[in-house]
Amino acid sequence: MLRLLASASCVAAFVAVTGLARAEAARVALVHAERPDALEQRTLTRLRAELAAAGFEVADVVRSQGTDREAAEIDPKLGGVFATIVIAPRSPDAADVWVADRITGKTLVRRVEGGAERGDVAAVLAVRAVELLQASLLEAVGHAPRREQAAMAPMPPDVSAWMQKSLPRTRSAFALEVGVGLIHSFDAIPPAIVPAFGLSYRLFAPLSLRLRASAPAFPADLETPYGTIAVHQDLASIDLVYAPTLGGPIRPLAMLGAGIYHLGVVGTAAPPYEGQRGNVFSAMYDAGVGARFPLGPQVSLVADLRLLYVAPKPVVRAAGLPFGEIRRPSLLGAITVEVAF
Repeated sequence: MLRLLASASCVAAFVAVTGLARAEAARVALVHAERPDALEQRTLTRLRAELAAAGFEVADVVRSQGTDREAAEIDPKLGGVFATIVIAPRSPDAADVWVADRITGKTLVRRVEGGAERGDVAAVLAVRAVELLQASLLEAVGHAPRREQAAMAPMPPDVSAWMQKSLPRTRSAFALEVGVGLIHSFDAIPPAIVPAFGLSYRLFAPLSLRLRASAPAFPADLETPYGTIAVHQDLASIDLVYAPTLGGPIRPLAMLGAGIYHLGVVGTAAPPYEGQRGNVFSAMYDAGVGARFPLGPQVSLVADLRLLYVAPKPVVRAAGLPFGEIRRPSLLGAITVEVAF
């Protein structure tokens, strides 16, 4: 009998704790008129569905007398309420959306018009209300100075999880690149195809530091009356890469940097001449533009074109005569696959 009573007590305690936890679950209070008009009623129905899909409980509160702001900032006297939303119709196809959240202590308002939004006004109002709530809570998830965050109320775990899911995925700090490039010097030296490798580190959005290197895989042959000269070109540079956000998935790039340029030659001469080898290292400065095309959450296709200024200027000679040089500027184009990690 005692065991039965103990078991019953445990079950009762569990039910009581569970009920208390549910009572304190994250809630959004919808304050509305006692008899909502057609637009408000349709919007409330869609808004309840949006909030339920986010995992929140919805509490309905009948609006008392007062301004729209006062209605949004009213204390509904319910446990777990972290935000209050008011839909205030202004015409059959327009309404004001008021959002007051208890975490940041802010109240936001936005006018939504059906003609401007070109869609079902009730559906647009519901979506905009959720977006306004996210915008209000954004400062509480690390987008405000620490002093302001310290003054905010603690964010419930389910609200924090919802915000993390709704935020765009942050690009990783490091990224690797592998691809192919083409060097063109606009002189007798033929264009050279080279493999391209890169490692970048995001200093802060939208600025990154990138190490880019091109290895001599395919030599360019320079024909002269005295024989053939195989020309190997490779280079390495450190660039500052600026990638602004313009609202779309494609990110434009602008880059500026400096590095080292290497020119190596292997001569094959016809008798009585003898082939020789040689190497020249020069300073290199580059500037260019490009674009990043997303292929997945952490994978992108990067295409860029850079102008190269090499000093001192390497010159390829045969029998003491110049037969090719690296013009200033030269061009370096590259297409790489970038993987962030």
